[in-house]
Amino acid sequence: MNEEIIFIQKNKPPTKDFGVRLDVVEFKSLSQEDNLSLLAELSEKEVRDAVWQCEGSKSLGPNGFNFNFIKKSW
Repeated sequence: MNEEIIFIQKNKPPTKDFGVRLDVVEFKSLSQEDNLSLLAELSEKEVRDAVWQCEGSKSLGPNGFNFNFIKKSW
């Protein structure tokens, strides 16, 4: 083995082990059906319905427009 690698391995600071083990954690997951529904394309009607349910004069979005502007421009 290269001497530099041996030096680094001997002198590197030890990693801290906080006792966290993820192999014993049971993570929840989506069903195949739920996953497919999240990946499905939205229809124009679904988007329009969502926009019209939003209060129009609330804070501006990242593009500087609020929902009143979007509704009037639809």
